[in-house]
Amino acid sequence: FDSLSVSSNCIYNIDAKHYSELLKDCKANLFSYGLSSTADFKISEINYNLKGTSFIINYSGKDYSLSTLLVGEFNAYNACAAFAASVLLGIFEKLLEIINLFIQYSAAGETGIKQNVL
Repeated sequence: FDSLSVSSNCIYNIDAKHYSELLKDCKANLFSYGLSSTADFKISEINYNLKGTSFIINYSGKDYSLSTLLVGEFNAYNACAAFAASVLLGIFEKLLEIINLFIQYSAAGETGIKQNVL
C-alpha cells in the first residue's frame, strides 16, 4: 500500500486485525468497508442460508440492499469491496444496468450474457 499515489483510492477491510499497520504509510485516499460503525461502506443485517446471502451496505447515508447466490459472511465482505470499487470508479450505475440486463436475460430461460451487453 505504500506505493499507492495520493491520487489513488485504497479500499480496505476495517475489521481486519492489523489494517492500521498495513496502511500507516499509505498516501492514497482511504475508504473502509466492514461491520464497524466507522466503516465508509458499512455492512449490516447479513443473513445467509443454502440459497445465498443478503445484506445491507450503508454508504453516504443511503442503504443499499444486496444479495448474492454465494453463501457466507465472507462473501458479503467480498461483495461490499466490489460495491465500493464500483462506486469509487464511477461505474456503479452502469454495473446495475448490466446486472439488470443479465437478470432479464436469465429470466427468459437462457443463460449467459449477450455480447452487446458489455
